[in-house]
Amino acid sequence: MRLKIKFFSILREETGTKEKEVEITGENPKIKDLLDLLEIGNLEERIRNGLILVAKNFEYTSTTSEIKDGDEIAFFPPVSGG
Repeated sequence: MRLKIKFFSILREETGTKEKEVEITGENPKIKDLLDLLEIGNLEERIRNGLILVAKNFEYTSTTSEIKDGDEIAFFPPVSGG
């Protein structure tokens, strides 16, 4: 299955791209399976510690969320404002 991956802020700088398409295989893959495929330094740890958020098809989600063909997954730091 093919997925569109979007990177924002620091992850855009780290990856050198704002988006890419990836192919993932397996039965009922989850976002955590995608993290291994992306090979971005300590991404899973940063998500676990709340330093990076994950969205699937424009909705916040977790790494245990199942992914399907055509999903758009975005990784970004928490937004602050005031």
